[in-house]
Amino acid sequence: MLRIKIEPANLPKNNGESCTCIIPKKYTSGAVRQIGVSYSGFVDESYTLLSLFDDVEQIEKDNRLQTAIDVVREQFGFLAIQKGTVLTEGSRNIERSKLIGGHSAGGLEGLK
Repeated sequence: MLRIKIEPANLPKNNGESCTCIIPKKYTSGAVRQIGVSYSGFVDESYTLLSLFDDVEQIEKDNRLQTAIDVVREQFGFLAIQKGTVLTEGSRNIERSKLIGGHSAGGLEGLK
C-alpha cells in the first residue's frame, strides 16, 4: 500500500493529478485492477493555500470556471457539460451517468 499526503486542493483537476502520480511510483508493469482513493482533513472552501510559485490569476480563473460548470450542471443536469472524450467511440460516460451511482441497480439493462 502506498500513501502520500497531498497539498490541499479545491479543483477536481488537481485531485486527479495527485492520484495519477501515485501509479508510476508503485507499479512499473502488469495490470492494475483496482485503485482506492480516500480524502480526509477537509477545510472550509473560503481558505486558500498559496505558494510563491502559484499563478494566482490562473487559480482564480480555474475556480470561476469550476463554479460556472457546477451551476450549469445543477440547473441542466450532469450531462450538460462534458469533456470531448465522452463523444469518442467506446465511451460509456453518458450511459453510466444515467445509472444509480454509475451502477445498474437491476442488472445491465441500463448499459448498451
